Amino acid sequence: MKKLTFIFIFSFIIFLSNCKNETSSSGTDNSSDCVDFSGRKYKTIKIGNQIWMAENLNVGQYINASKDQTLNGIVEKYCYNNDSLISITEGGLYQWSELFEPNFCPKGWRIPNEKDFSDLIKFIGGSSKGDRLMGNGDLGFNCNFSGNCWHGKFSDSGTKGYYWTKSEKDSKNAVFVLVSTLCPDILFYDDTKISGLSVRCIKE
Repeated sequence: MKKLTFIFIFSFIIFLSNCKNETSSSGTDNSSDCVDFSGRKYKTIKIGNQIWMAENLNVGQYINASKDQTLNGIVEKYCYNNDSLISITEGGLYQWSELFEPNFCPKGWRIPNEKDFSDLIKFIGGSSKGDRLMGNGDLGFNCNFSGNCWHGKFSDSGTKGYYWTKSEKDSKNAVFVLVSTLCPDILFYDDTKISGLSVRCIKE
């Protein structure tokens, strides 16, 4: 009986230790400044060993979605339904090439690659745990379902969040991550680089 009691107590201590470790590995990050070149400051969140933006990037000059964004030394963005007010809460939508404009991410931050998202997914318990990244999730990632822009047309606002990665599929396509209210899974896809999608930067 004493042996069983000892095993139970030991197991309970290990359980508490694991809970403590996960809690200490995630939470609001107040130590880092995440400020874009226009002076906009972003909320951030520590998840595992990573520090992410806790809101979508919203930087650059608004252009109408009938035009392509170009590498011209000026960061350009689309706003859902060509309404610049929407980007204040939902962030901008960017074609993949725009990610490589100078100062696109705040200083000390960068575009995440496919592995960065894979590491995030592994930490939160797997690709079926997409609800943990949503606004009502426990991590504070607060995924925005900002939809997308394709050939000047907007869709999926309120139900799907499309997030570019830096990872390239081929000369015409790049990898993005999809989080949706319609499905708990976090999915990797590739899409044409001219699609306008959301961006979350990760701390270097």
